[in-house]
Amino acid sequence: MKKLLLFSSLSVVLSLTCCYTLHAQSSWTPQSTNTEAAINSIDFLDPENTLTGFAVGEMGTILKTTDGGLTWESINSGTTETLFHVDILDADKIVACGSNSTVIRSLDGGNTWSVITIPGTMGYYVDMYGLSINPATGVGFICGMEQNIHKTTDFGLTWTPIREGYFGALYNVQMFGDDTCAIVGKNSIFTSLIARSFDGGANWTWRDFYPTDENGMSWETSTHDAHFFTPDSAITVQIEELNATGFITPTVDWEDRFWRTDNHTEGYLECIDIKNNYGLAGGANVFSGGEIYESSDNGVNWTLSETSGKISPIHDVYVGVNSLFAVGDGGAVYTRDKFVGINPHEADNKNIILSPNPASVSSELRFTLNEPQSVTVSIIDETGRIALCPVSNCMLPEGDHQITIPFDGIRPGTYCVLITSGNSRIARKLMIIR
Repeated sequence: MKKLLLFSSLSVVLSLTCCYTLHAQSSWTPQSTNTEAAINSIDFLDPENTLTGFAVGEMGTILKTTDGGLTWESINSGTTETLFHVDILDADKIVACGSNSTVIRSLDGGNTWSVITIPGTMGYYVDMYGLSINPATGVGFICGMEQNIHKTTDFGLTWTPIREGYFGALYNVQMFGDDTCAIVGKNSIFTSLIARSFDGGANWTWRDFYPTDENGMSWETSTHDAHFFTPDSAITVQIEELNATGFITPTVDWEDRFWRTDNHTEGYLECIDIKNNYGLAGGANVFSGGEIYESSDNGVNWTLSETSGKISPIHDVYVGVNSLFAVGDGGAVYTRDKFVGINPHEADNKNIILSPNPASVSSELRFTLNEPQSVTVSIIDETGRIALCPVSNCMLPEGDHQITIPFDGIRPGTYCVLITSGNSRIARKLMIIR
């Protein structure tokens, strides 16, 4: 493994004590959340660096991280309803949905939240399981029990009912612009259901379908999540309620009700995420606990991920460019980097020197390479945005290096200096003062 070496004769100022060295890791690491509430959904502002993220769950639980999931802060949501889904639209706007037709919104990066109850025409409230909002236009859809579908055009402030009062449930919605979207769930006879609209939700085409194994046996299931590559192509995950098993099923032919799958899992599956050809799917085996499946070929083939002992049932997964996340019962948040992991026992080593720190004009970053490597240095603010990238994929020779980081145009505050070299990443805390 390639690593950045240190100047052992130099010291790091006190403000650098929050640092993390990363190395190869094959198993999932549980993170402390200080809650026993089930965590149902996780999302990050930017899959590139996965620093700023939110997780939501039972009793109105909201957790926020600004260091890539290493630590989590509890946020007052203003509600005790169970939250099932969170969607980060940008650095300021976050929307979540939950039980009893509840929607909560934040317009200040998650610091404060307003609670909205979606008005329906049926005279009672239902659980809302999934939502998707276009961050550029504010147009979005929400779905839930009794096949409820509502539409917003103002980032979730107000909602208009589109479909209500059908037996079954809709669990997930994915948008392709304001006019095209797809929804998955189950119908009244516990058969997987999928629907598409190409006119902004005015009209929908519905299809019930059955995962069909290699022996031609078809199964009654409910589809709790899906990743759509296009409106015509998706990979879905199912719960087969009778035996508590699961399926990973690709869409085949929208005119056919029997979709072939080679992935019949021993545990049920209720979540999936695919980005940059890498996929995660999660759920649980009723006998052995939570299960996570991985794919490195865009969802074609799946393998059961290694875990260190029994883990909690998994309710949501998230794929970042370098980091993987899974959340579930008992306040569980598990992390694992695709290629590298965090070694907490090396948290105090001093293999990077950043001085002065705190600083007002600039800082000098010094390090040693034991061989030629491509190096990137990024300065990341508290919202997860890259404020400055003084070095980007620069091939540096073996030996000692010194890089000047100017603070022109950067506001005072606390930042993360992220140094990437090969499969190694090291973070340092930087304070800019005036």
